[in-house]
Order: sequence, then C-alpha cells, then structure tokens
Amino acid sequence: MAAVSAWLCVLALPSTIVAAAPTCVQSTSTSITVLYPNSEDMDLHYVELSSGERPTQKPFALVTGERFPIEVTGLRPSTTYLVSIRSHPKAEKTIAWGPGWLQSSELVNCTTASNEQGQSLRTKSHMKRTAPGSKFLKVFRISEFSFEVDFLDNHDAASIEAMPLYIMTCDPMGNCGPWVVGPRWNRCQATLLEVCPGMRGAAFQCMACVDKHRSQIVDACGDFTIQDSTKGEGSFPVHWHCGIGWPESVTEEGPITEYCVEYLPVPAGKDEGGDGFSGYLSCNSDETDGLMHNDPRDPSCSCIVYDDRMLAHQTIEDMKADCFVGEIPWVNETICNCSGTKSPFPNASNPSVAHVGRAPVYMPYVGINNSVPKTHFTNIYAGHNYHFPRGGACPEGAPLGTNGCTWRRHSHSRMLYGADLVAAGWDRRFVPDTPTNVSHTRKNQAAFESAVRSLDSLMSPCHFSEDGPTLVV
Repeated sequence: MAAVSAWLCVLALPSTIVAAAPTCVQSTSTSITVLYPNSEDMDLHYVELSSGERPTQKPFALVTGERFPIEVTGLRPSTTYLVSIRSHPKAEKTIAWGPGWLQSSELVNCTTASNEQGQSLRTKSHMKRTAPGSKFLKVFRISEFSFEVDFLDNHDAASIEAMPLYIMTCDPMGNCGPWVVGPRWNRCQATLLEVCPGMRGAAFQCMACVDKHRSQIVDACGDFTIQDSTKGEGSFPVHWHCGIGWPESVTEEGPITEYCVEYLPVPAGKDEGGDGFSGYLSCNSDETDGLMHNDPRDPSCSCIVYDDRMLAHQTIEDMKADCFVGEIPWVNETICNCSGTKSPFPNASNPSVAHVGRAPVYMPYVGINNSVPKTHFTNIYAGHNYHFPRGGACPEGAPLGTNGCTWRRHSHSRMLYGADLVAAGWDRRFVPDTPTNVSHTRKNQAAFESAVRSLDSLMSPCHFSEDGPTLVV
C-alpha cells in the first residue's frame, strides 16, 4: 500500500504534486543508495543532490533511473548531501519538458561513510562502452522555458568552449539574454497560470490567450508584444511562460547541465558534420516556432537555421545554395533548406533524424552584427553546438543498438548556475568581440571551465577507462 498511497495526487497537475520523502538505505564512502516508492504511473525518476557548500542551494547533480533503489556514485567520503526525488508521469509526451516532471519531493540528509584511506580511493561514475566503434561526448545545455533540467531529446547542447558563448549572446547594442528575473516575475507567472490555465508552454495557443486577456497580463507583468521581440517589460516573462521566442533561459535561475553521451558515428561519407557527426539541426528555437509551430512540451527540429549558420561563420557563398528562399513567419528571418533539398525539414533518410549532429562555433561571436559577409577575416575556433534527435535516443539504461538507437545519455549529470559562474570569476559586463580581441570572451570561457571543475569536489565527473569510448570534444 505504500507505493499507492504515495501517489494519491497523480491526477493533479504534475507541477503541483508533492510526493513522499526518499530514504537512504545504504552508504559507502563514495556512494549512497536511495529508496523511494515506485509507481506504474511514472516512467522515469531522478535523485537530485544539493549541498550547503555550493554558491547556490539549487541541485548540483542528478542520477536517473526507471525504478528504485537508485545508486548515486562518485561522491566524497564523510559528506552530507541533501537528497530529493523528481518523477516523470507516463502521460507526459517527453522528458525534455522540465515542468512536465513532478515537483521535488521532501529533502532528506544522506551522509557517505568515512574513508580511513583517504579520497585517493574515490571512484568515478563510469559509463561503459556498449557497442563496437562507439565514441564519447560531454556537452552542456542551459534549460529553456523552465528552471528545471530538460535533458537532451530533440534539444541542442554545446561543448565546454561553446556554452559560455551562448550564455553571452548579445546584439551589437548590448541587448543580451537575461541573467536574473525581474521584480514582477513571480506575480507575472502566477497571473499567467490563473488567467490562462493549462497553457504553460503551449506556444502560440498560449500567446493567443494572453493577448485576449491583455489588460490583466499587463497589470501583472508589464507591457508586452506578441511578436518575436523583447520590447516591453512583460515580453520576456510572457514569452518564456508560453515557451516561445528568444531568449529562452535565465542564467541565474535555470540549470546549465553537463551530460555525458555515448554515440555511434555516422558512416563515412554521410557525416555532414564531420568526424562521424550528422548535419546539425536547430531544435526548439524561435525559427522552429515560426516554421513548425514548435511546442516546447514536445520539441521539434529543423535543418540548421540562418542564425546557427552565422555562428558557424558561413559566408554568403556557403549559404547561397540553401538559404534566401523565403521568410520564416513570425521570426522574419530567411528560410534555409536542408543541404541539397528544397525543404527546411529533414526527411526520414537524412542521418540527422537518427544520429547526433554538430556545427562549429567561431569567434568573434559576442555583439557581432547579424549579417552575412562575403568572407570572414577572423575564424577563432570556439567549440561546437550539437543536436540530439529523439529518433536516435536509447531507452533509459539500454545499450546502443537497442531498437536501432544511436546515442545514450549517462545516468549521472551535474548542474551549474549563474552564481557558480560568478564565483569562478565570470565577468557579466558586455564587452563585444572584435576581429583582433576576444579576450573578454576567453576570460569567461576560463571561468566556465573553472566552475565545472569546482563540482568535482562533491561528485566526480563521468569517466571512461582505457577500453572505453573515444573522447570527442
């Protein structure tokens, strides 16, 4: 009866359910095992860890599993962690929508055992090779349209060099993605939930509702536009609530999650992204909003869009064959077709719909004018952006090749926030790149790497032995 009674509220809205408290049933010097009621109504869970040692009290790590008990490894001896659980209802379409998960359970303290021989015996979180020829990839993703982890399925992510650049995205006038929420945020979000119930993340349907109730929304949020623009105090919080437009994230609030992935390369000759990667798809963006009426609760992807081609420093000549063939509604940006086709949507035979894809990122980046030059006089490599197609995702815990899957996520992930970056030396000032000076961006890249390393003291990074997959960065 315990498993049933813990889920009496399962018919309520997922984000309003508060479930039972977890129990730590076993502890070693480097691991804890967590027990929690299993339910047939849930298809995935994660154990999330917090610590008073971090610059923020938000969770810094998670471990996913389909059923309890779940073991968390790579921990520090003689350390107390705050532990809670989030669960995902089967009724939700995808794990890639943060608000679709149940609220965190009650927090409990779990302490690892002592280790008299010291931390030199500390184990790391291994991810073993599951298919011949597989490779390994570590990427980072900042959650979109929510302050919860939103995983990788039909989402984009970035390498450790490229993620800081995305966080610093600004136009030449210094208009950047938000770092913090405004003073009216909580009232605004509560009003949107009340006035447009069930519309959280419903994209254009949600926007139609808020426009219908404009006076109430303006009173709570400030003036807003239904166009793809941040003009007006209420525009970003309204768009964010509806899950539409750019920007999609708030650095101080939403997690920047580190994921470890094993994947099968695309066969030689079909790797448009080079080195075994398919051509990059742009997922869950304002371009997919306009092209496909994207729904972030079930995100969509299109072939690489104009803005992402700009980040890859494509020139007019590079784009001529695929772009400038029409305009994306709402975004007012040129349509770019998939390479060699007459459609911006990948067809079923395109390797990108089943294989991890990538596109390069170059500096100058921050504050650069959004126009295509005939040539780029400076191309400073700054990592890659990646996409992870749902069509190639392995079931939780399954090896590569299961039902034809081509990529799988490690169960252990770690999270950063804006406070972690600032503590590591991040400079929030707007300093645009120039063709001869990208030192400010370089400084923030170093701060980002330092912030990632700071997580090692509480949970080891994912690790591969000599016979494990090849590391790709």
